[in-house]
Amino acid sequence: MKTRTETVLKILTVLAWVVMIGYMIQAGTQLVTFGISFFNPEAAKNINGSSVEVYALYQQSTVYYVYVMSFVIALSAMHAYVWHHVIRLLSKLNLQNPFSHEVAKILEQTGIIMLGVWIVGVIGGETIGWVS
Repeated sequence: MKTRTETVLKILTVLAWVVMIGYMIQAGTQLVTFGISFFNPEAAKNINGSSVEVYALYQQSTVYYVYVMSFVIALSAMHAYVWHHVIRLLSKLNLQNPFSHEVAKILEQTGIIMLGVWIVGVIGGETIGWVS
């Protein structure tokens, strides 16, 4: 019989999968729309997940548009990768020995990736502020 904690961990794993798939869809949609926008500039109006008015930026400067969209897409992809590590962590977690060497390694990798997300987010945010 499963304990309540095991059931909660399974539910968290399913939720982590949903979030990871959501970020993967967001990154894929942004990437495809970004590519299409070079053939049809009106597509830049429909890029989701970005807090910047990228269509105006596209009209102003294609170079800045590519630069900003690179950060936006990279952040979405990096978020999906973080959630992939959370899924790995939840699947390797053993309640009898929760802090095994393998779990510690996954936690360390996840922390490093999250630091990268923060760095890319700060640089991207400053870039967007400078370009706007």
